Amino acid sequence: MSAPIAHGGGITAAAAVFGGRPEDWLDLSTGINPCPVALPDIPARAWHRLPDRHLFDEARRAARDHYGSGKILPLPVPGTQSVIQLLPRLVEAGRVVGVTAERVDVTDNGFAATDDRIAVTDNRVAVVTPTYG
Repeated sequence: MSAPIAHGGGITAAAAVFGGRPEDWLDLSTGINPCPVALPDIPARAWHRLPDRHLFDEARRAARDHYGSGKILPLPVPGTQSVIQLLPRLVEAGRVVGVTAERVDVTDNGFAATDDRIAVTDNRVAVVTPTYG
């Protein structure tokens, strides 16, 4: 298994190297919105137990409707990193193509990094990481 991915945090160390105070830094790697929308009052009991099954299913249907995924119900997860690390285990062993392959080579599923769109064919799974700019 590969070493853990350095994924955000470490603001105190970054400030020590690059300057400024930790409270002046904004860690964008967390996906936490520094200006979140106002939330309604949430009952304290919601933070002390897992949701009942009907609430879990209701949340999945709401996500499906919001994202337009048709018959596919999105799965609520505690963050994307855990799911990204599971991707190699969810596909049949074979050729998997993705630009992030070097970060998910935790199994013997034959990951190969490429930027060649032609390399992705019907008999392969593509892990796509968009780039912007």
